[in-house]
Amino acid sequence: MCQSVFVSPVGPIGIRTDDHTVLEIELGTAWKSDDKPSAMAQRVMNELEQYFSGKRHRFTVPFPIRGTAFKQSVLKALLEIPYGETVSYQDIAVRIGNPKACRAVGTACATNDLPLLIPCHRVIKSDQTIGRFATDPAMKRFLIDLEKTHK
Repeated sequence: MCQSVFVSPVGPIGIRTDDHTVLEIELGTAWKSDDKPSAMAQRVMNELEQYFSGKRHRFTVPFPIRGTAFKQSVLKALLEIPYGETVSYQDIAVRIGNPKACRAVGTACATNDLPLLIPCHRVIKSDQTIGRFATDPAMKRFLIDLEKTHK
């Protein structure tokens, strides 16, 4: 397993990989990088650099979708949200066939191990307010604005 830190416009992003996949992304991390990033970690960092410069709208690095069947259905639905667009927690609950599960959708988003790669930042409240994201709602606003600018 490899651990690397990517310095981004929203702060340090921790990246954990094995030889074949991305295992975890941590926004605002305090992790320390291994001496040399793995090939997979370097690939993730290249894609993140492209994303933050507006040149990448979809990540291609491989990653697992983990969790309960419900959480996996939510995370898969997040992958279908187009770059530069937002949907509500209610919209995701309806998409997965469980319209009363708005809060559970929020929990699935909040426990997403692969933010950015699985774009939970594109999910907002029904009243169009941002809601929470990682530890910093301003980070969520930055990401939404970045994508709208480069859409």
